[in-house]
Amino acid sequence: IEHLQGWLTLGNPSVPLAARPVAGASVGAWFLDGITKLELAQSWNLSPFLYSNGPQKRLRVAVDATLPYDDRWIDSARWNPVSVYDANAEYAWRARRPGTLAARVKGIAGVFREHSTERTQGFERIEAELSHTGAFGSLAALTHELRLFAGASDNAPVQRSIGLASLDATDTYTNDFLRGRDALCARSDVHYVVPGGAGLRG
Repeated sequence: IEHLQGWLTLGNPSVPLAARPVAGASVGAWFLDGITKLELAQSWNLSPFLYSNGPQKRLRVAVDATLPYDDRWIDSARWNPVSVYDANAEYAWRARRPGTLAARVKGIAGVFREHSTERTQGFERIEAELSHTGAFGSLAALTHELRLFAGASDNAPVQRSIGLASLDATDTYTNDFLRGRDALCARSDVHYVVPGGAGLRG
């Protein structure tokens, strides 16, 4: 056996001396298709009314690391051969029903180390979006969706760059159909994208 593959995740863990589990906390380690991913995250539901109709507010903060270890399995179109360490935060808001206005902002900052040169560089990325879904006047059978997206990044590796049509490779790492080289939905002859990023189609 050359490489063992597997993963371990834990959500809402119980910790010593704590009276209750740490709600919203999660930790995970994955060793799959030539890339190791480590993640420590905490999510909060900041909505003022948890069990009734009201605006929805959520915040998630995480620390991630992706560490390639076998180039033979890696999809070079979606992953640079670099080790990436980053901290990221995402805030999402949605209006109370029947309103459909929603907003989201996400920021990422970290460093990556090139395997060939051992050089370490920093990078940053930020993105924001605003969306609205509704009907065309009294024509309830016809709906529209408007979405505004803006983002900027500086020196981000491919796996943490802003996707023109979908989420980045780090965010979709746990999707077995996208992660590795020649994965079912990552092949050039399969027209499939995970909604996210700038959301361009064409």
